[in-house]
Amino acid sequence: MNAGDPTGWVGLRLEPLDTLFFRDGRPFDAATRVTGGLPTPQALAGALRTALLARAGFRFDLFAKARKGAEVGEALRACDAPRWVTEARFRGPWLGRDRGNTVEPLLPSPAVLTLAKEGGWSRARPRRDGVPGWSDRDGLLPLWRDRESDPKAESGFLTLDGLKQFLDGKDPPETAWFEWEELYGFDNRIGIGINKDTLTSEEGELYGIRLLSLRPEARSDGKVLPAVCLYAEMLPGPGAPPRPWFRDTPVAFGGEGKYVRVEEIPAPDWPKPNPKRTQSLWYLATPTFLLPSAESRRPLPKGVKAAASGPGVAVSGWDVARNGPRATRFAVPAGAVYFFEEAGSDTGFVSAGRERDAAELLQEGWGFALQGAWKEEQR
Repeated sequence: MNAGDPTGWVGLRLEPLDTLFFRDGRPFDAATRVTGGLPTPQALAGALRTALLARAGFRFDLFAKARKGAEVGEALRACDAPRWVTEARFRGPWLGRDRGNTVEPLLPSPAVLTLAKEGGWSRARPRRDGVPGWSDRDGLLPLWRDRESDPKAESGFLTLDGLKQFLDGKDPPETAWFEWEELYGFDNRIGIGINKDTLTSEEGELYGIRLLSLRPEARSDGKVLPAVCLYAEMLPGPGAPPRPWFRDTPVAFGGEGKYVRVEEIPAPDWPKPNPKRTQSLWYLATPTFLLPSAESRRPLPKGVKAAASGPGVAVSGWDVARNGPRATRFAVPAGAVYFFEEAGSDTGFVSAGRERDAAELLQEGWGFALQGAWKEEQR
């Protein structure tokens, strides 16, 4: 289901009860620091699905026995897992500004949009007339900025309204943009390894972790703004009971025994795609996994003419099917932008080698993309 499908998505406000911990997929050992940051779609989907199954009285002990030698889907059906939970779809999570009955999502700023050196915005667009020395094996167009960007400016976050203006080809107001330090910070702590047999500390087994701490309120230009929380959405499978589904019971989210309070709220109006566009820009609202295609050895969507992205995000986690850790993969980060000489489709931003794997990624919320307009930069 995409942004233009009939309504049915339910907004979810996730209020942390403490700091949160989401480590990336890089391995670590004693005397190293575990790098942590914002949560991934799989962390969200796994936490909410587990919480809903528990509330439905699902027997996890029976599931642990049933999954031996069977696929996860078969084991879930054998244990009478409710379809409205197992077939639910998720998207997010994003940072958000808590406004009481609603949450204003804050999304990673597009990779082609940065603050300009002399104020305002610097925006990169495809340039067809060429750049001296530019040659690309796949025929991709270069991106050219209309103004010099501020080399000291870091990537930030845009409000959903500001992102809509960007997708319409307009410059969002600077008040719609936030630096990451205005929204969250990190709490660095030292841990020690524990011997599982004696429950005593292991000599020399010290390690560092970095906990995510959302601001009690966002600050911009000296003004105090609404508190920062996390926002996500869920589309239940068939047979969902009446809401509320989350009844003020804390939900385990991330590592280190951290919890959030989940509340259902109205979902915002996301931009809808226009299938008649002859040129389109697609913005990744959530990270995704892409594989090289037959046409190109690069991990790019089919038909792309230009692209901009930040560095890859290391993703690991636990594989329920194999009952073991997943291999570390690198995802394209949210905020990446792709340009097409056609309308394009939001279904083309996930590839995982097998059709079933891609469907599972979409169900978890990877590769949620929003369509916009683009104009070539001519000089």
